[in-house]
Amino acid sequence: MKKFTVAQQKHPIAHSFAPIGCNLLCVNGVELNPELTPNDIKTMIADNLPATLQFQLHSTTKELKKHLHVTFSNSFIKQTPYVYNSLDTTRMTLLFFAVGGLDLLQEFKNKDNICNFSDWVYGQQIHPNTTTNTTKYCGFRGGPHIGMPFHSDCEMCTPFHPWDRDHLAQSASALMVLDCADDDLKRINRKALLENIANHQLEDGSFMAILDHSEDDARYIYSACLICYLLDDWSPIDKDLTVQYLVHCQTYEGGFGFIQDREAHGGGTFCSVASLYMLNALDEINDRENLIRWCIFNQGEGFIGRTNKKADTCYSFWIGATLKILGCYDFTNKLGNYNFIMSCQNGLGGFSKHPHQYPDIMHTHFGLAGLALMGLNPEFTPFDTPECPYASCIITNRKK
Repeated sequence: MKKFTVAQQKHPIAHSFAPIGCNLLCVNGVELNPELTPNDIKTMIADNLPATLQFQLHSTTKELKKHLHVTFSNSFIKQTPYVYNSLDTTRMTLLFFAVGGLDLLQEFKNKDNICNFSDWVYGQQIHPNTTTNTTKYCGFRGGPHIGMPFHSDCEMCTPFHPWDRDHLAQSASALMVLDCADDDLKRINRKALLENIANHQLEDGSFMAILDHSEDDARYIYSACLICYLLDDWSPIDKDLTVQYLVHCQTYEGGFGFIQDREAHGGGTFCSVASLYMLNALDEINDRENLIRWCIFNQGEGFIGRTNKKADTCYSFWIGATLKILGCYDFTNKLGNYNFIMSCQNGLGGFSKHPHQYPDIMHTHFGLAGLALMGLNPEFTPFDTPECPYASCIITNRKK
């Protein structure tokens, strides 16, 4: 295990030098001499506050069962368990959770049949209606749930059904699966897809999931932004209108709700902040100091998604990634978060929402993503640290 920084410690005398499960290695980058006594270390830290402490995990700390998580994720690719039948319309997202988890573990790109994943994804693409000559509904459906025949390159056989619809989240999931597969995206009908995204934007700047009346919130703004970001084409979006909608979703607590005037939520906060990052509009956040405080205060051991809720594996990513974007991830208690996620690791593979529960593919994906954010284990594909105006983590003034 490699060494890592847990956090800046300002009051070391009130706490153990090394949290349970690790050894203290360095203080402010200076490696400790094994001959130092506890009193020597206490004095050394007290004389150099605030001190950055670096630790190394004990070999006895619960280890990641990589091969079991690979088996668990692969099982969803071969056949989705029957208990997920109600999610058949979102099978594309389930595929992304499985493929994304394998990609994080560096176990996806070495698959022999990787082209089959791309073919299945392209088989869910809805092409322009040749009868009405319109791009309405063009995008990706969540799967072949209506019973359409499978043709990965078919441009003349859609729409197959009067209720065949694209879904923004499923379209975003499709592009993420293709991105994991290093697909060149040349088989995407970009013009039709981008024109249809414009149809999804509402007058207030938000986006609806499905055309012709459906829910609309930050999840679908994030989906639309992600598609435009991956295709490097922002022409279908009224960016200013979207930015104004998002910044008004920030609550008095500091986090963002999924829609305006709703409770701050870890998922809504990530979708909003990630969208603003892709829109190059992080500076538009009204109260970034309160946002960072809310994110950090939502950690006990693991992270909670809303005030007074239990810690949940998936928020290790939702809130952890938000802090990563804001350049403040090193303020978190990495070891506490690591121990919480590992307490949700199942002996047969996968991660659960809470400790001692059954695993599921969504929490497995976000559990692995939360661990990858920490940068503690070389078996994970590392996350790039995005460039952002708050990378210094020094916040002195709120935005005027």
